Amino acid sequence: MWTRQLINPTEEEIETCTTILVEALGSNPFLRATADWNEDVMRKIMRGRLEVMVKDEWAWVAGSGEEGSEIEGVTVINGKGYAFGTSKTVPEGPPKFRELIRPETVEWHISTYGPWFTDFCNRAFPGGTAASIWVNLLAVSPRVQGKGLGKALINVLVEEARREQVPLILGTQKLENVKFYEKHGFKVCLFEEVNLKGEICPSWGMMRDVD
Repeated sequence: MWTRQLINPTEEEIETCTTILVEALGSNPFLRATADWNEDVMRKIMRGRLEVMVKDEWAWVAGSGEEGSEIEGVTVINGKGYAFGTSKTVPEGPPKFRELIRPETVEWHISTYGPWFTDFCNRAFPGGTAASIWVNLLAVSPRVQGKGLGKALINVLVEEARREQVPLILGTQKLENVKFYEKHGFKVCLFEEVNLKGEICPSWGMMRDVD
């Protein structure tokens, strides 16, 4: 098993990571809503976010084989000093592709979902997301889940948090993910249910204090 920071990736590596993100996280209700329930838009958003985080040097990958073998896991973060949705190299942040989303969904994002998400983060993480490392995305290919790649990626982020002397924070919408993160030192800061245009979805804010 190996992990490494994703620096100067090839087109093939970007595509592999994007596919892993979509396969592992494509059912996430928040990500689906962000993409207007459109798989093509979701893939563009995932790739766009990944490409920006690579420029920011905020991306890591992992594999279950020997060093240099196939990428099977990926994580991207917002580093210390940068709130969720921002970037240190791209002033406007990761692309949202709102031109591909229906106008009524864009309006819903602006008037309803966005304010709720900001309020949720403020209540879950009173110190602000910029005072921590936000685990933006963490995904392992469904083909190799359960082999320790998720743990390996978390260990990389724990070391990053120790180096920066800040906690790790994240949001998740699946109870199985909550249990996974709890096994690795995270605690629930806030839980509530939110109405995503008629779909009631649970949401957990979680934190792992710096050692």
